[in-house]
Amino acid sequence: MAVIEGLVATSAYSGYTNQHVSAHLADYAGAPDITLPLSSSITVQLPAVSVVSNLPVTAAPKELSGMLARSYSDDYYHRIHISPGELVLGNIASTQVTTVHLWNAFLTPETVLDMDGLEEGLTVTPPAALPMTLGGLQETDWLVSVTPDGPSTLDTTVRWVFADAQAPALRITGNRIVPWGFAPNWSPPLRETLSWLTNILANNRGGEQRRSLRAAPRKGWQASFITEGAERALFDLSMAGWGRRVWALPVWVDVLQLDTALPAGSSAIACDTTGRDFRVGGLALLRGETAFDTEAVEILDMTAGGITLKRVTQSTWPAGTRLYPLRSARLTEMPRTTRRTDALLEAECSFELTEPADWPAALPATLYRGRPVFAQRPDESTDLSHSYERLTLLLDNTTGRAAVTDTAGKSFALQQHRWFLAGRAEHSAWRSLLYALQGRTKSIWLPTHAQDLVPVEPLSGSLLKVQRVGYARFGVGQLGRQDIHIELVDGSVLMRRITAAIENGPIEELVVDADFPGVIQPGQVARISYMALCRQASDDIELEHLNDQDGVARCAITLRGVRDDLEAA
Repeated sequence: MAVIEGLVATSAYSGYTNQHVSAHLADYAGAPDITLPLSSSITVQLPAVSVVSNLPVTAAPKELSGMLARSYSDDYYHRIHISPGELVLGNIASTQVTTVHLWNAFLTPETVLDMDGLEEGLTVTPPAALPMTLGGLQETDWLVSVTPDGPSTLDTTVRWVFADAQAPALRITGNRIVPWGFAPNWSPPLRETLSWLTNILANNRGGEQRRSLRAAPRKGWQASFITEGAERALFDLSMAGWGRRVWALPVWVDVLQLDTALPAGSSAIACDTTGRDFRVGGLALLRGETAFDTEAVEILDMTAGGITLKRVTQSTWPAGTRLYPLRSARLTEMPRTTRRTDALLEAECSFELTEPADWPAALPATLYRGRPVFAQRPDESTDLSHSYERLTLLLDNTTGRAAVTDTAGKSFALQQHRWFLAGRAEHSAWRSLLYALQGRTKSIWLPTHAQDLVPVEPLSGSLLKVQRVGYARFGVGQLGRQDIHIELVDGSVLMRRITAAIENGPIEELVVDADFPGVIQPGQVARISYMALCRQASDDIELEHLNDQDGVARCAITLRGVRDDLEAA
């Protein structure tokens, strides 16, 4: 038989010392050795005692720190809500009306007494006359209207003044600009200027390190205006009242005409935006016959086939209405005016944009020695200039002979290139090229487009035999004269570098750095021109626009040669 060790469990009613147990229960003694049958009972006669009440029981107070737990109700109720909480209007060129929702989230009525923070050109229209009472949990709509009249910069806070609740606030920001509704006089060309800024570190050998200091050029417009009658009076008053403030200036050269009528309340305008200065977030102008008939609209989105408006149009516009992109601009100086008659005024105005004049940049895809080649022929309807520049150091003590040192030992060509642009495609390509060059920053290969070398025998291998021009004596290794641009009759182009030359009677034999593809007969060659790596000679470009319908314009720039052997990639 197994032996199991253990202990006797003490009963719950005896053998346990507890100071909180009454004295009568403590009198029980443990009797672990007594076994009572389940049917047995024990009756104990207790002595009678009097019951004493100790109520109320005193307790020692203790301070506890804590916080009130917030609930969903506390976050949304017992306050005044405004939606939206801020109006960022951007450029204010026409009246802008916005609905603001005011919700009384109190469970009891609240009374709006007045509005605070209103200024010129800013009104708030309540749903009922003030003072007005808002019922508990009632939401109302208020119309906030901002007009172009007033200070040029809008930054104010409008408050609703309540009798018993806090004053909720709505911040409103924007820039007021007035549309320039006067049409330009096209008899003198309309001039557009683009100005970059380039920092050039140059050494006496002709090497350069160039850095563009502007992300986008400064853009300006110069135009002539003729006003008569009521428009003359409007021009005079607008100069006196608005003057040097910001104007919403039409890009006159990017004008479109509506094909169909545009009813009031329209949210989109069908038009061809390709190659024009429309942009998302910008403005556009609808103009009728006079400067009084204008409406500025804000562009929410755009595609090649039209623009979507941020707000619907306010007026009805017939077919033929002119549509212009708008840019914010400021007069660089007050207009120079000439009074022709008592009702006729002529003014010369110059504007400068107050916003970035961005445009997509694109360099030519053809490369030669890692640099793009600009092979487009110039407009030769008028004479083109071509000159040379050398880096010389003059030492002259005024008494003896002057000493002149050619520090670079190279000649830098100055070559003019002129465009006559017609159509949106040519205009856009020209602008993309200029934006890619960034003034004097970037360099490109530029042919002279002259008949510099005339082949007299077939081109084969790496040998080019040309009519004698003195190349072997003066041209070998010279900057801007060692690279050639060969145009073939079939339109293909070959580019080579001349590495050696010898004179052989009336013929000069030139050796190029790569073989020609097969044998090319002299009759297959249209032109052989020298080619130089160039940059623009100036950061300032001027484009003359001749009309506003088909993008006809002209421009001339001068490019300066740079040392391709010292040019950083």
